Amino acid sequence: MSEKRVALQTSVVAEFPGRVECVVHYSMRVLVGSSDGRLVLFDTRKDTTRPIATHELPHKKRIQQILVVPHIRMVLVLANNAVTVHAATDLELLTSDFHLAKDIVHLCVNQRGPPHFRICASSGSKLQLFQFEAKEKRYRYLRELSIAKAPESVAWYRNKLVVGGRDGYVLMNDKTGETAAINLSIGSSGPAAIKLLPNEEIVVAAMDTVGVFITFTGDPVERNSINWSKPPSAIEFTAPYVVAMIPQKGVEIHSLQDASLVQSISLPRITAIFSNGMKWDMDPRPVGDSEDVVVVAALNASGSSSIMKIEQTPMDQQVTELLERGRIEDASDLMKKSVVSLPTDKQKSRMRRFHRQVAIALLRRCEFDSAVEFVYRSGMDPREWLSFFPELCAPTFAYEPTVLTPDVLPRGASASPDMKSVLETLLKDHGHMMAPEIAQTGASKLHQQATKALMKCLEMIKKHASRDRSASKESTPFGTPNRSRSGSRDSATRAFGSRSNSVASVPKDLQRAEAVDTALLRLYILFQRFPEITTLLTTLDAQGDGAHVDMGSSQSLLMRHHLYYELGLLFERHGRLLDALDVYARMGSGEYVQSAAEDSTSGVLATVELLRTIDDPAIVFSHSKWVLQANPQEGLRIFTNRKVGLPKLVVADVATHLKEHASDASVAAKYLEIMADSNGGGKGVALDIENPHHTRLAQEYLDEVLRGIAAGETPSKSHPGREPGAFGIARKRLLKFLKAPESAYDVAALLSKVKATPLRPEFVVLCGRGGFHDEALRTMLGGGADDLAGAESYCERYGAPGRCGTNKALLLLLQLCFQDLSDVDRVEFAHQVMARHAKQLPGITALELIPPSTPLAKVMDFLGQLLPHSAHQVREQMLARNLSNIYNLQVQCERVERISESVEIDAKTTCGVCQKRIDTTIFAVYPNGSLVHFSCGANASMEVDPVTGQEFS
Repeated sequence: MSEKRVALQTSVVAEFPGRVECVVHYSMRVLVGSSDGRLVLFDTRKDTTRPIATHELPHKKRIQQILVVPHIRMVLVLANNAVTVHAATDLELLTSDFHLAKDIVHLCVNQRGPPHFRICASSGSKLQLFQFEAKEKRYRYLRELSIAKAPESVAWYRNKLVVGGRDGYVLMNDKTGETAAINLSIGSSGPAAIKLLPNEEIVVAAMDTVGVFITFTGDPVERNSINWSKPPSAIEFTAPYVVAMIPQKGVEIHSLQDASLVQSISLPRITAIFSNGMKWDMDPRPVGDSEDVVVVAALNASGSSSIMKIEQTPMDQQVTELLERGRIEDASDLMKKSVVSLPTDKQKSRMRRFHRQVAIALLRRCEFDSAVEFVYRSGMDPREWLSFFPELCAPTFAYEPTVLTPDVLPRGASASPDMKSVLETLLKDHGHMMAPEIAQTGASKLHQQATKALMKCLEMIKKHASRDRSASKESTPFGTPNRSRSGSRDSATRAFGSRSNSVASVPKDLQRAEAVDTALLRLYILFQRFPEITTLLTTLDAQGDGAHVDMGSSQSLLMRHHLYYELGLLFERHGRLLDALDVYARMGSGEYVQSAAEDSTSGVLATVELLRTIDDPAIVFSHSKWVLQANPQEGLRIFTNRKVGLPKLVVADVATHLKEHASDASVAAKYLEIMADSNGGGKGVALDIENPHHTRLAQEYLDEVLRGIAAGETPSKSHPGREPGAFGIARKRLLKFLKAPESAYDVAALLSKVKATPLRPEFVVLCGRGGFHDEALRTMLGGGADDLAGAESYCERYGAPGRCGTNKALLLLLQLCFQDLSDVDRVEFAHQVMARHAKQLPGITALELIPPSTPLAKVMDFLGQLLPHSAHQVREQMLARNLSNIYNLQVQCERVERISESVEIDAKTTCGVCQKRIDTTIFAVYPNGSLVHFSCGANASMEVDPVTGQEFS
C-alpha cells in the first residue's frame, strides 16, 4: 500500500473461486457476479466462506453489471446484454418488463428514488425507461428516448439524464428527449465515467486523467479538478472522499473538498468496485453508517478473487496521523464530522480531548503560539505546561504532569520537567517533523517563544477559567483598568478603590491559582510589562479575592527589581496594609527609588488611594500626615473621596487635622467648601449637629482674613476684597460666602469675632443676615464718615417689607437721621428716602418723625406717593372684603339648596347596581341622580358612580 496517509484501510470479506466481474454491497450483504454467469450472495454477519444464496444464469456469460434497489428488495443483473430481476435476499428470479429491452449495455437508477425507483436501460440507439409499480410489485415499461451513439455511462436524477460516451457528455430531459451538450474535452484513451455527488453535483472524467465537477445545468463548479494517475474505469463516493478504480493500479482516494490526493491503494489486478455512499435524493450517508463502505474485487495469482471492504481508518488514528503531519485544519474537520451525531455533552467531551491532542502535537512541533488556544480550549491544567518552567514557579510548587508525560514530551537528560532539555531533545530527534523555519531556530530562541506563549496561555486561562468551568454562574473578565505608575493614573486607581465593582475570573483551586498568578507575576517582570503587574495585583474575583501570588518569593523578587509600588500592592493583596503604607511612605521620602521622575508622586498617590479605603480613622489620620506635608492637594482626597460604606469621619476632626498638618493652610477651607457643596454631608463625612460645617467654613475664611490683619495687612474700607495679594483673595472669598443666599452659617458665632475688627463690610453683612439692623445702621452712620447711600442700600437688601408692607430697617434709618436736626445733610437725606420709599413706610409713624417746623414742600413728594398708595390699599381691602362676603353668600345658598334636595322612593324603586328593590335598606344618591344600595356602591367608592362609571371630583 503506497499512500500519503491512511484515510481508508482494507479488509478481506470473502474469497471467490473465479474471476469477479461485479460486486455490490447492501444490508450487510455482498453480492458477487462472476465471469461465468454466477450470482453469489454472502452475509458479512455470518461465515463468508459459505454463501447464503446462489444463482446461475443459463447462458453462463459474464455479469456485466449489478444494480441493487434495496428498498424494494430487488437486484437487477445485466448479463449477455439482457436484464433479469432477482429477489435481494435469495436471488430468486422475478418477473418484469425488462425482457422488452434488447442489447442493453448499461443500467442506472434515478437517484430521486421513491416511489417509482425508475431504471434506465441503455442500448446502442436508445434509452429505455422502466418504473416500479408498487401494486404489482414489478417493473413496467415507461418510455424510450432515442440517442445518437451508444453510451458508456449514464446517471439519472429527477428529470435529467447525464449520458457519457466517446464523443463527450450531454444532459437529456427524460420526458422530451431534448439534449444539451456539456462543453468538455474528452480524452481518447479513457472511458466515460460519471458519478453523482451530494448537493446535486456531478464528477465526470475528462481529458483522460482529469475529473471535472459540474452541475445539472452543465456549468462547472468552482472547485479544484481531480487529477488521476491514469483514466479511471469507475468513480465512487464515500464521504468525504471520491474513490476511483484505476485499471492495473488499484484505488485512488481524493478529498472532495480540495481534490487533493489522500491515499493510493495498490491493487494491480482489480476487477470491480462498488460504493453506496449516498442515500436517495443525493444525500450523503452520516458518519458511521454501516452501508457507507467501498467494496472491491481483485484477482489473485491462483485465479481466485479476493473481495475486500475498504473502510475509513478509525478516527483517532486518522487524527493522530494528521496532527503529526501538522494538518490541524484537516484533523479538525474530520473530528467535527465524526461527533456531529453525538449528544451535546459527548460532543464537548470528544472535542476537548481532541484539543488536548492538538495541543500536544503543536508543542511537539514547537509551534507554541498556535498551541496556546488549544491548551486553553482543552481545559488542560495550566500546571501541566507551567511545570516545564521551574524558574517561573514558587518554591512550594509541586506538580507532576499527568498529560505531558515523558512519552509525550521527551525530557532528554533532565529527570524533571524542563523546557530547555525538552527543546534540545525535540530538535535533535523530531526536527524532521517540524516546519523548516522552526527546525532551523535555536533552542534558546524557541525557549523565549515558549515562555511568551505560556504567558499568553496563562492570561487566557485566568481570564476565562471561571466562565468555562461554571455553567451556572457567569463571570466578568478583567474589568479593572490598569493602575500605572504615572501621574495620570487617577482614573485607574479609583477602580482599585471600588473593589466590589471589579470582578475577574480565577480558578477555584487555590494551589492552581497560586501557581498561575505567581508565574504571571514573574513573566510580567521578565518581559517588563509593569501595567499588567498592577492589573494582576488589583483585580478581584467573584469572591472578592485578588491575585493568589506567593508572598515570600514574590516579595524578594519585587524588591530585587526595585518594583516598590508593585510590592505595596502585593502587601495590600495579602492584607498587610501597614506594610504597604510603609513602602509607599519610603517611596515618598525618596528612600525607595523606583523611577526618579515620579516615585515621590507614586508614593503619595498610592497612599491616598489606600487610605481612602481604610475604615480605621486612627490609621487614616496617622498616615495622612506626611502626605499632607508633601502634597496637600492630593492628601485632601483622603477625606473628600472616601469609599462608600466606610465609617464616617467628623467634619470638625478632619478640619482640625488638616489645619494642623497640611503644608497649605487653605486645604482646610477647601475641605469645608467641598462639604458645603455636598449640602450638609459629603461622601463618607458625618455632620456635627452642634457646629454645622457652613459655620466652620465661614470661621475658616474669617480666621484666614484675621491672620492677614495680624500679619500687618490693612483692610480696605472703600474696596473690600480688592486688596493686593493673598489677603485680598481671602477677603473676597469671605465676603462672597457671607453674602451668598445659600450660606447657612450661625451669625451670632461670627458676629462676636468681627465686631471688634476693622472688617466693617463683613460686620454689616452679618448684621443684615441676623436682623441686627440697628447695629448695622449705627456703624454705617457713625465714626464721622456717614455712608448714607450704603445705609439705604442695606435697608433695601436686608429690611424686606413684612406682611403689612413696612420696611422696618428704613423706618430705623429715618429715626437715626432725624435724631440730630442740626445735621442738615442727614435730614435732607431722610426726606429723600421718604420720597423714594413712601410705599414701604407706615404713613402716620413716618410723619410723626418729621419735625413740626418742616416746611410742607419738603414732604410733598412723600405725601404725593403715600396718599394714593394708602387710598389704593383701602380700596383693595374693601374689594377683598366685599368679594369674600359675596362668596360666603354663594356658599350659603348652595348649602341651603343641597339641604332642600329630596329623593322619592316607593315599593318599586330598585338599585341601579343589583336591580333589587330599595325597600327600607340604606341607600345612596350620587350627584347625577343614580340611586343604589349603600352596600352596592357608596361604601366602595364615593367618587365614582357604580352605574354609569362617571367620576366626581
